[in-house]
Amino acid sequence: EAQAFEEDVRYRAATREVMRLEEVREDAEQAQAQAQAQALVPTPWKRGGVYLISGGAGGLGLIFGKAIATAVSDVTLVLTGRSVLGAEKLQQLRQLEALGARVVYRQVDVTDAEAVAACVREVVQAHGGLTGVIHTAGVLRDSFLVKKTESELRAVLAPKVAGVLALDAATRDQPLEVFVSFSSAAGMLGNVGQTDYAAANAFLDAHAALRAAAVQAGECSGRTLSMAWPLWAEGGMRVDAATRDRLWRSAGLVPLGTPEGLSALARALSLEGAPRVTVLSGERSRIEQEGLRIRKPVASAPEADAGPIEVDGVVMPADVLKERTVRHLVRLFGATLELSEDRVDAEAALERYGVDSVMVTQMTNVLEEDFGTLSKTLFFEYQSIAELAGYFIKQHRGQLIGLLGLGGSAQAARSDRSAAAAEPPPGKATAAGRRGRPRFAAVSREEVPTTAGGALDVAIIGLSGRYPQANSLEEFWHNLAHGVDCVTEVPAERWDHSRYFDPEKGKLGKSYSKWGGFVDGVDRFDPLFFNISPREAVVMDPQERLFLQCVYETMEDAGYTRQDLAGRARDTGPSGSVGVFVGVMYEEYQLYGAQMEPGVALGGSPSSIANRVSYFCNFHGPSLAMDTMCSSSLTAIHLACDSLRNGSCELAVAGGVNVTVHPNKYLMLSQGQFAASNGRCMSFGTGGDGYVPGEGVGAVLLKPLARAVADGDRIYGVIKGTAINHGGKTNGYTVPNPQAQGELIEDALRKAGVHPRT
Repeated sequence: EAQAFEEDVRYRAATREVMRLEEVREDAEQAQAQAQAQALVPTPWKRGGVYLISGGAGGLGLIFGKAIATAVSDVTLVLTGRSVLGAEKLQQLRQLEALGARVVYRQVDVTDAEAVAACVREVVQAHGGLTGVIHTAGVLRDSFLVKKTESELRAVLAPKVAGVLALDAATRDQPLEVFVSFSSAAGMLGNVGQTDYAAANAFLDAHAALRAAAVQAGECSGRTLSMAWPLWAEGGMRVDAATRDRLWRSAGLVPLGTPEGLSALARALSLEGAPRVTVLSGERSRIEQEGLRIRKPVASAPEADAGPIEVDGVVMPADVLKERTVRHLVRLFGATLELSEDRVDAEAALERYGVDSVMVTQMTNVLEEDFGTLSKTLFFEYQSIAELAGYFIKQHRGQLIGLLGLGGSAQAARSDRSAAAAEPPPGKATAAGRRGRPRFAAVSREEVPTTAGGALDVAIIGLSGRYPQANSLEEFWHNLAHGVDCVTEVPAERWDHSRYFDPEKGKLGKSYSKWGGFVDGVDRFDPLFFNISPREAVVMDPQERLFLQCVYETMEDAGYTRQDLAGRARDTGPSGSVGVFVGVMYEEYQLYGAQMEPGVALGGSPSSIANRVSYFCNFHGPSLAMDTMCSSSLTAIHLACDSLRNGSCELAVAGGVNVTVHPNKYLMLSQGQFAASNGRCMSFGTGGDGYVPGEGVGAVLLKPLARAVADGDRIYGVIKGTAINHGGKTNGYTVPNPQAQGELIEDALRKAGVHPRT
């Protein structure tokens, strides 16, 4: 069953798996003995062994080198690193030698597979073999992902990822006893500013599991372990005092002491069948309270506007908690923004106060002092203090009651209620009727209601389309299957792009983009076939002509003629009519008419695109065009399905058309810097700075599934549910609303009667 904190989920062989930490427990007597003497677990190190420690001159490398040299005699330590050692490091190596160890330092870049392989060969030849590998190498380049450079990303990933692969490959034929990678708890729990570091350590964890399986299969040898460390008090990756303080406040975590770390590794190596072990150091009760993926199943939180709340045997109205929560948040905001409380409007959008990323971080840190770890996108998901209060009431009710002192007595509850009634809250803080939405809500255990017999299901019984370098769906599929690049420069028959192109951004009247995906032959049309005069065809928007052709092909694909479909209305009345729904965004053909001398009126009405089809085919159902920007065609399908379900029509044609016929579109995209400067879309990729416009026209013929089955239609697919909404007021006109997007998906699934886990 899904729980609230399932952040890592995978499916293997139709089995749903959730990653959680399982605590390695020990009885009280064992724990006491270990606290008194760290020698409870036998040392994993071998007398006379040869150990290669990557990053060996670093903090943890030296700590474990010293531990090995202290634990066993006649041992050889081969320490590797990228740098030439200075006087201080050389002195530390001499201290290891003073413990009786043979110490060799080799300057090797662990990311260089050939250099690592050569190093291992030389070690085996010089010392007669290799007993174990400890991979400690790693670097930090902390910054937010949006600010990371490729060089920073590579610098962090390379020593962990390329390093462990190089060491594993170079030692595969060696009879190792241990192969240990030093990972980090960040690989499982994450950490602000360490996206790359977390990914690198998660790779080490996954690699350990794969190598352990290879050991089981006899492909290599050695107890394989990825040890995910927390912060160390000595050695390891260092962080500032503020980070240490935040970890303590948020989760009760403290840096790990050296004796405890040494003991933890020895114990971990003694565990059978555990290739990944995470160490957490701190206050046990708080660590367990915060969860950190050890959390037990939890029930869904109650609604923010639930009925009376009982605390310490006292029943208080829910509005008391709401009012006090809003007051508390108003005080915190006022302090952070340096505003008096009476100037903070709890209902106002946060953007009104100029909230930026710095303020978001500050406010999140302040709230985490009381509530533990919170989503770093919380202030993007909730756009006012009142909405934020709803979230905390729903997700952190118990902590709020304690924090606000509402658990004292009946008198306190009564006084709060009286105060709430007598004194208006600061900044219009009442949030009656508003609800917070949890970041991660537990999936309801209730069965999702399904529509009886699939009565609302809609079948796709015909389709057609034309796209860049694809005059049919078959050609389109061929291009997809073979990875054909269909992006070209603006064709000469559209306009002379050299008159407008300039690679420098920001120049008025110029476009820094000259690339796109263009449909061939948009000017080719047989007007007489559609009973249109050549004179009329010239002034028609090419999009109107293309969509008319596309709908005709769609009907042919479904095996119907326009007469077949139009006849349904005559036989069954309005309920048997056919609707037409088309999405269209740009209407720029008419700009040419205004430029001509003398001026000529050219077509440019979106409604004519839909109505032309209804007129030619004699369809009597709804006929409308819509512009919802990039979602126009999807909106057309949504409205078509709604019309079928409410009986406005028996069949529906739905689709969209988008053709770029005038340079104005490219000038507009460049002016707003929406277009890509290199003709490539690179979503979430390095160097991506926009999108590449593409053309297309497509249509589907829709019919209720039950009717399509009864009529023997060929069914391409079934639409089980659709939904539409808007993000509303966000913290910027082009800023998305993830909460609204989540609600939209939930609404569509609910209407479809489909459980999200299927």
